[in-house]
Amino acid sequence: MKLFLNSIVVVAAFLASAHGVCVPSAVKNFKLTQDYFLQWDLSNICGLQAYTIHITDLDENLEYEYFVNSTTNQLSVGHLEICKTYTFDIQPVTNESLLGPGTLFNTTVPPSSEIDLALVNITAATSNNTQQVNISWSLANAYVERCISYYRVIYWDQFDEPSDSYVTSNNFILQDFVPCSNYTVEVNAIVGDDYNMEGPTIRRSLVAPAKEPSVPSITSLTTTSSSVSMVWKLEPYAQNECQLVALNVYTLGVPLNMSYIKKPINDNVLRTNVNFTLEGLTKDSVFISYINLENNAGTSKNVTVTYQTKE
Repeated sequence: MKLFLNSIVVVAAFLASAHGVCVPSAVKNFKLTQDYFLQWDLSNICGLQAYTIHITDLDENLEYEYFVNSTTNQLSVGHLEICKTYTFDIQPVTNESLLGPGTLFNTTVPPSSEIDLALVNITAATSNNTQQVNISWSLANAYVERCISYYRVIYWDQFDEPSDSYVTSNNFILQDFVPCSNYTVEVNAIVGDDYNMEGPTIRRSLVAPAKEPSVPSITSLTTTSSSVSMVWKLEPYAQNECQLVALNVYTLGVPLNMSYIKKPINDNVLRTNVNFTLEGLTKDSVFISYINLENNAGTSKNVTVTYQTKE
């Protein structure tokens, strides 16, 4: 039978009295079993009448006292709270009401094999001020919380392999995510140590917070006497899945109707380069354009481009 204790047995020393009174010896092999029984070795020395057992709950400052007939070597303690540490003390009592030395140990009541480790109410919350997702959950039965060694969190999006994390609290901060990506999160509770018990998995789907795009990069620029043509490389879809809306171009020194042009982008997974041409420019002139990318979360920082038309 497997025992669940790391006991420190303190056996009080005793001396037989000078008048020859029989003093019982300390109880041997006092232990807590997996099926929630205190057990010990029986003894018939000194005409034992009973055993007195004290159980102390230090957290709640409670003490339980039991008297057990000397012919019985066990006491059911199934009423004690699981995964909680108690102090157990047993003393033999003779027919003459003499108490023998106590046998003392501290141990934690093991979890039941039928413990309910189910999780409920998994939620995902985001903050406008931080680029992170706070995922939290709760136990269906809160009283088993002290039994939990840790929680396993598995998360993935539609492109990546699952990632595992282990946390001791009932929340997890998702930070390294792809904006606007669809994520799946699974969580379950685990009781470790010698028990190796796992609860059922609870699942939650979520969309990662949106984020403005990174600045585009120019790959080509050519001019004529009256136009400029640019080719812009966009941020890869795998880095930001928020839908791109447009390439915005602001140009100084041109007529008002040319000073701001919004070139729509038909976004997709491939995110091919965007070609932009501005015509109607004055020949042999210097112009400055400010370019940014726009998605459903906002706009990127501007990229400044200076160029000169040909004669």
